[in-house]
Amino acid sequence: MKKTILSFLLAAATSFTSYAGNIIEEWSSSISPSAPKLFEVNISASETAMLIIDIEEQRPERNRRSKNNGKTASINHLKNKAEEAGMTVIYTVIPSYSEQKALTSAKNSSDNIFNELQDILSKNNIKNIIIAGASDNATVLHTATAAAYTGYSVIAPIDCLTGAEEYTEQATIWNLDSGNRKNETVTLTKSNMITITA
Repeated sequence: MKKTILSFLLAAATSFTSYAGNIIEEWSSSISPSAPKLFEVNISASETAMLIIDIEEQRPERNRRSKNNGKTASINHLKNKAEEAGMTVIYTVIPSYSEQKALTSAKNSSDNIFNELQDILSKNNIKNIIIAGASDNATVLHTATAAAYTGYSVIAPIDCLTGAEEYTEQATIWNLDSGNRKNETVTLTKSNMITITA
C-alpha cells in the first residue's frame, strides 16, 4: 500500500514538473486582455472630491510622460471644471499646482487614503472620489483600491492617470477594472465623459 501511494506521488510530481511553467518563460506569448469599457459619469460636486496624486517635480520621468501624452492638460481641464462647480480638490504639493485653489495637500505615501486625507473626506461628507495623477501603478492604484474598500465610489478617468511607462498604465487600468467586478465601486471613464452638477 505504501509503495502504491509513493508511486502515485512520484508520478504526480513528475507530471506537474513536466507541465508547470512560469510567467518569465511565458512572457513573450502572453496576450494582453481586451480594453475595459468606459462609462459616462454624472456626479454631484458637493458629494465628490478630486484627488491629484504624486504630480511632483521630483518625479521628472513621470511628469514628462504626462506632458507628452496630454494627460497634464486633461488633469488641469478636469480640475478647473471641478473647481468651477465648487468641488473639493485635494492634491500632493507641487509648485505648478500650488497657485490653484485646492483645499489641502495630503502626505505623500503609497496609500494616501489612510492619512489626514480620510478626515478631510469625512468632514466634507464626500461619497465619490475622482482620482488623477502619476505613479499610477503604486500610489494611484493603492489609493483607489483603499477608497473603494472603505466605501467610496471611485471614478478613474483614464486620461488623467499616468506612469513612467505605458505598460504600468495598462496594468493599473486592468487592475482597477478586474478588481471591480464584485463590488462595482470603481468606474473607468474619461475626463470629457464626466458631468458635474452643483
